[in-house]
Amino acid sequence: MESNKPKYGFLNPQPYMEQAIVRMNETMTVEVLKPQTWDDDEIDSIVSVCKEKGIKSVGGFAQKDAFHHILINEKLGNVVPSRLAFFYCMNKYLMRTLESDAFYFDAIDPLNETDDEIVNKIKEWPFMLKNTSLSWTRNF
Repeated sequence: MESNKPKYGFLNPQPYMEQAIVRMNETMTVEVLKPQTWDDDEIDSIVSVCKEKGIKSVGGFAQKDAFHHILINEKLGNVVPSRLAFFYCMNKYLMRTLESDAFYFDAIDPLNETDDEIVNKIKEWPFMLKNTSLSWTRNF
């Protein structure tokens, strides 16, 4: 017997998300999808699976899969942010260097600045050091 619940594609869930998926399944049918690349053939394959299963949209909780959301949802016919808009929004370093009055931000370059130079840039203490998207905290 087919369920009348809407079907939703969940991209690459991590083990800690299991409880959330169980709760989501109370009101919808959650299908786990595991795209690994942005390759057109793989995205087309995922889209085909979605269409076969009646999945109208996909999403997830992990930042690392956010571009997959756009690629797959776009091919499912959903309105999505442009790829350029996504790039700007996800790239914290780029956005803060483009900001006209970034009083709350200062760029650091640990490969070309000493620790003392970086510390001297800090205008207010305490402060937070936030790595840029997809840097995986390299060099920190």
